[in-house]
Amino acid sequence: AVVAELQALRRAFPDLSLGVSHEAAGAWDGPVYYTCARFFVMNRLLERYGCPIMTCDADVLPTLPVERIFAVAAGADFACFQTGRDEPASFYQASIMVFGNGARAAALAADLARFCALKLGLPQALSWMLDQAAVYSLLAQRQADDPGFRFCPLDTALATDLDHVLRQLSTPEEKLSIMSGHPAGI
Repeated sequence: AVVAELQALRRAFPDLSLGVSHEAAGAWDGPVYYTCARFFVMNRLLERYGCPIMTCDADVLPTLPVERIFAVAAGADFACFQTGRDEPASFYQASIMVFGNGARAAALAADLARFCALKLGLPQALSWMLDQAAVYSLLAQRQADDPGFRFCPLDTALATDLDHVLRQLSTPEEKLSIMSGHPAGI
């Protein structure tokens, strides 16, 4: 099923380099690890490709041309959607993120990886949105301490919210099952 989805994505976006990776289950096998795994590989991807990198959750597809997302994020060290919510783990959405191609983006990615690695041992109920909590904490720090750090709020730049930019591939029941730590069929 994954191969068929990847082939469909390659047909839909022929100019993009799309790939799927997998890894053997390790000490952190579980849904929270997989939400944070992109932070653990981001610097290698930035080095390898030498260009901005967009990450998406595994259960979503962008509905806007990705070229438009990259265009509005151009020049930023990091871009993602803001929700307007008050709670730290929901203020920024990790569903779609763009890491720029520069030292500040690489430093943010490294710090996001360290932040998440320190907290992966927490019970899933406490760490389900660890990726978003990490983004919140580190963006607040960067914006306070580094006046040169460039953040692009995608909701403002695209003049729309996240719900209008992606298509959910999982059902609400599947998502709840994963979030509760009882993923059916995984």
